[in-house]
Amino acid sequence: MNTGLGQEGTGKTAAAAEGIDLFKPMTGSWKVDMTLTLKPGYEPQHAQVISRIQLLGGIFLEEWLEGKSGNMPVGGLSITRWNALERTYEVSRFSVRIPTLQMTEKGKYDEKSGAFVCEGSYSLEGALVKQRSVIRMTGPNSILTEVFISMNDSSEYKSIEMKYTPL
Repeated sequence: MNTGLGQEGTGKTAAAAEGIDLFKPMTGSWKVDMTLTLKPGYEPQHAQVISRIQLLGGIFLEEWLEGKSGNMPVGGLSITRWNALERTYEVSRFSVRIPTLQMTEKGKYDEKSGAFVCEGSYSLEGALVKQRSVIRMTGPNSILTEVFISMNDSSEYKSIEMKYTPL
């Protein structure tokens, strides 16, 4: 049975290990300065991410976000999965506060830029939101995540920037 999980005998062991290895430097407890801009021209808000862990043999990377945006609490869960059959990364993000929604993206690791680049779309208050996330290690102990969005085919702008440093 070929599950694509990199199990012996499936022919996907090398592909699974390759994708999972890219998660390893991203795990652990991180202090994150997150800047959130809801719409162009709005005042940026800030929050913090607490931790990232690998699950189920490293195939999944789980991230919990807790913090404040202005005076409002923000929180969410992100699960990134390595799909060894398609050689892609799949990301599901669940916002549990401003507002409650689910975002799903799919993409690849770009060796030339050294970044994960994932894209997806979702509906928010009747608008079609297209989202592109770029995640890269900027040093041995730092990660930069940038999220770009456009609403109803408007110009893309940077909505989220997260700078990670280890705790």
